[in-house]
Amino acid sequence: MEKIQLICFGYAGSVASNFNQLSSYLKDTILFSVVEYRGRGSRSKEEVYKNNKELIVDAAEQIKKIRKLEMPYAILGYSMGVQVVYELFAQHLIEEMPTCVILAAHQSPDVDCTAKGVNLEDREEFLKYVKRYGGLDERLLREERFASIFLSRIKTDFKLLQLYQFNGEYYKFPVKVVILYSEEDTPYQVMQKWKQFAEQEIKFYSLEKGHFFYKTDPEKFCMIIKAELEYL
Repeated sequence: MEKIQLICFGYAGSVASNFNQLSSYLKDTILFSVVEYRGRGSRSKEEVYKNNKELIVDAAEQIKKIRKLEMPYAILGYSMGVQVVYELFAQHLIEEMPTCVILAAHQSPDVDCTAKGVNLEDREEFLKYVKRYGGLDERLLREERFASIFLSRIKTDFKLLQLYQFNGEYYKFPVKVVILYSEEDTPYQVMQKWKQFAEQEIKFYSLEKGHFFYKTDPEKFCMIIKAELEYL
């Protein structure tokens, strides 16, 4: 069976290397490519995004740069990355339709993100909010240099989340949609609102262990992806 490329957009504060653990589960059948956002990782010297328009335009350019035209492809958005993926489609910046869109750990765009109510200037309030989602090694925050870099990066992304406004137009994905979520993070009652954004088939998969289920159960996460991309 022909190999497929899976292009991933990560969560707030993430760098491309945060998803390295998934490669070993996908490498035999899926070319896993993670988009690096500006101002971090391999793009640390580039200026961070000032607004969501800059983010989405850059995201479209990154797809063009890493896209392997000799194979079909799918798109994965994780948490903040879901918002990026939705806007890429809604703003018609996807030139070649993927075979499938996988949206993980984020509510539909017509539901306000809980990050909008967080005071980013209050360090304790902000850290409390970030910690409740898990996936953060608190020992690293004791190293001031790391803490400064990490908090600056994630605050930049949270500002974009807070600035985001749904325009009221329900763009419907013209391809198969797969929704991955954790009931304790964002319950199905909220996630099922994604049905309004699907033109074709839409599937829901519930995983356990909170917001970062791709880390806590990478094997199941990848098995679902491989099954939906028909590579099991």
